[in-house]
Amino acid sequence: MSAVVEVANVRKRYRQADPWAVDGVSFELQPGRAFGLLGPNGAGKSSVVKMITALTRPTSGTVRVFGSSPVEPAVRARIGFAPEDPDFPKYLRAGECWSTSAPYLAFRVPSVAGGSRRFLRGARWKANGDRSEDSPKA
Repeated sequence: MSAVVEVANVRKRYRQADPWAVDGVSFELQPGRAFGLLGPNGAGKSSVVKMITALTRPTSGTVRVFGSSPVEPAVRARIGFAPEDPDFPKYLRAGECWSTSAPYLAFRVPSVAGGSRRFLRGARWKANGDRSEDSPKA
């Protein structure tokens, strides 16, 4: 049975002058297995996850998800990532966040506008991205 995730000798440096954020990480995740990345702050755990989900690319080494590159749209459509702090630009409304993010998440471009409206209705937001009067207050 082939691995769901393969990380082979991955290295990541964000700027040339910086130390390696990830230095020579390798592992395979087999189907049906749980896997965790443990380490102190700054050890590169988030960087590895971001490379697996194609939010950043390795400086060297290879990452494969379902046997293909994680940048492939078919792969991206099968994976998800819920960051602790998504860091959406504060000046964007909810619908604008959806519209700018959805194409990167393997949604077909024609479905973005309709998906944005469905998302906003489900969250009780108005079409312009403002909260509806009847929605629960945060």
